[in-house]
Amino acid sequence: MTGVDVAVGYVFAWLVRKARRVGGRADADVDRGLDAAMNRLHDPVSRKLGADPALERAAEEAQQAREGNGRPDEGR
Repeated sequence: MTGVDVAVGYVFAWLVRKARRVGGRADADVDRGLDAAMNRLHDPVSRKLGADPALERAAEEAQQAREGNGRPDEGR
């Protein structure tokens, strides 16, 4: 029975490695799709809002988040 247990362990480890590899690719594909959708959505929303201060504040906060400065100031 020990030989079967070892074989099952090897097969399981191989399946986990394959699942991680496929999962990473799928995650990257989903990220690209979401980025494309957000880019398509950004233009009409920006045109509609124009120079709204809330839009400018959101852009600043997004930039801070991308730069890794943590959470934007809450008291604005």
